[in-house]
Amino acid sequence: MTRLVLTNIVAVLLLLTGCKTATLSSSESPARIPVHSQESLKELRATIKTALNDRDTLIGTTAFTTSPRILITRRPIKGPNGRVIDTRVEEAPIVFRLVLKNKRCYLVDTRNSERYELRRAKCEPV
Repeated sequence: MTRLVLTNIVAVLLLLTGCKTATLSSSESPARIPVHSQESLKELRATIKTALNDRDTLIGTTAFTTSPRILITRRPIKGPNGRVIDTRVEEAPIVFRLVLKNKRCYLVDTRNSERYELRRAKCEPV
């Protein structure tokens, strides 16, 4: 139990450090996508899959509709009894930000600040 608490504290501190260092440039602002079209959602899912080196990820239809950030976490593995199995895989969530720069919408991977333009999404500033 103590190990789990300590791991969670470390993960939060790493996340806060990442958020602090991933600052916006003066010409960009946090953005959201108020309503996804089928094309924009397909593009967003494909872009995140590319950023994660083709790792399949579930991205819901409300991604970025209310917040300029999403967190991607590993899906817990459940046993036959429905309880979560402790696999000892302890990794911090992956954070993606959505920004608007020069009227263009970009997905930013906070791990490496890599940017991906989303051409089909209709972004607006938060």
